[in-house]
Amino acid sequence: MFQPPRPLLYNTAPLTSQQLKELLKEYVQHYRELLCTPDTMKQLLRPHSYSGAKADEVVDAVVDIVNMWGYYFYQPTGKTAANQEKKRFAQQLLHDIRAMVDEIPDLAKVMPEIEETVWQKLDLEVNQQSAESLVAEAGDIDRKELFDRLATHYVQLNEYYDSEGGATAEQKEQLDDIVQHMRTIIDENIAAKRKMFANRYWSVAAETLYKALFLTSRLYHISGADEDFERVLNLASLYRTAMYSTLGGSVPALPSLDDADIVPLSQAELKRDRKASTYIYDVEFVVLSLVEDCLREGQPDKARQIERYLINPYMRAVADTYYVLNHEDPTGKRQKRAAAYVIEREDIAYVKHGDEDIDDEIVINELDDGRVAFDEEIRRRYIAYVRQSAATGKNNHVILALGALQQCCEYTNRDRTAICQAVWEKLQSTLRPTEWRHPVIISAEQSECLYLLWRYDDADKVDNWLRQLYMNDPSYNIVKFCLLRFAFDPKVFATLEDIIMKDTTGHLQPKLGRILKDLRFYLCRAIEDAFQCEKQIKG
Repeated sequence: MFQPPRPLLYNTAPLTSQQLKELLKEYVQHYRELLCTPDTMKQLLRPHSYSGAKADEVVDAVVDIVNMWGYYFYQPTGKTAANQEKKRFAQQLLHDIRAMVDEIPDLAKVMPEIEETVWQKLDLEVNQQSAESLVAEAGDIDRKELFDRLATHYVQLNEYYDSEGGATAEQKEQLDDIVQHMRTIIDENIAAKRKMFANRYWSVAAETLYKALFLTSRLYHISGADEDFERVLNLASLYRTAMYSTLGGSVPALPSLDDADIVPLSQAELKRDRKASTYIYDVEFVVLSLVEDCLREGQPDKARQIERYLINPYMRAVADTYYVLNHEDPTGKRQKRAAAYVIEREDIAYVKHGDEDIDDEIVINELDDGRVAFDEEIRRRYIAYVRQSAATGKNNHVILALGALQQCCEYTNRDRTAICQAVWEKLQSTLRPTEWRHPVIISAEQSECLYLLWRYDDADKVDNWLRQLYMNDPSYNIVKFCLLRFAFDPKVFATLEDIIMKDTTGHLQPKLGRILKDLRFYLCRAIEDAFQCEKQIKG
């Protein structure tokens, strides 16, 4: 259930959605006037290594202000009215900026680019053209590019129709027609790949299947149709057959769909499958991602169907942990098989995250991320890794370790006290009044720590700690976490503005741009939260 935000400093009720909108109106008016001054415009037009083009910072400021104004007309459903107001407001704002070109030569040079880019980024006009029209307009372009255009068009239209209360029967036909054109492209692609792989010479290039499999899985994610899932299975079958016949010699039978038949791979099977899956991580990753997606969507039967086409033993062990964590291991055999898997040097292409040393990779890896939930030894290793990171500041894979420990807390309460203590140590080592980080972004490690502690430790203790940090000597990140956690408070945001304006770290993004981005994120988010809270109260 949605949890209404609490005040940070004062024991008063959070602002209502209408009060927040009136506050937003004042902010927009203030920053609009500030933007339309020669001094501000000259500052934004200075060359910045943060941004390659002179026009970029002006464009971003205009887009942020216009989008904030749209939130004055925010409703959970129905974007048309807000978009009309944004269009009108943007026209007025660009007119005011254009009035300064005579006294600012640099602005005159880039004004056409500013106007063009602003309208592109605002994207206020929903393109509702038919699939046939879009295909005809595209002309003789690459089929993959056409597929991408159709997929993007489908997603945009579907989101727009949802925002307007749902698609009509005619609009549903339009969406179905787009999907049918995408299917035609996929079928042509699969036919071409099948022909290609009929020639043994081409069989050594199985990596070429990656793009085809990725596109087909994308089609399935969009349509959700069984016939598109069959397309995925057919292509995965072609891939599996090609790899085994090329690198393994013979093609083994597909694994059983019955979990009762699950057994660990023999040494001969491990050797065969590692050989057959050499250099094809990208393809295996697409298949594994489909397994995970199906399980998350409550479709274990489909997950089992696509899982059978995984070849690499390490990836199959990772898939086993997905079933365990999603409570889809009724026999317990998957947990047993995953627990028994020993990571070998031959797994390096699948285990490594980057260029770090393999020994560090074997400490933190995707398989053990899943096994943390049911393997005490691995769980304690991860806890020790986080504590070591807190003590030394070494952060190679700490974000992965924190994510795994949070997933562990979702699955079981084992060692939860030790996990939370380690996370507290990590948080207190990185989030403090005097930070070495530039005040630019919230650290991912800090976010992971706070969310884990808010959910699985004493949330009031975390909140009181943040309050105390804010009262003592707030840093940029501390204030941003307060704005994220507590109800929007103009006094707290004023503190953030002050920190940005006094920043001397040499960060090259203009200060106005940083303020606008933060204001847009936190205040617009607060308006959405207020609407949700009021809706919940009304029942």
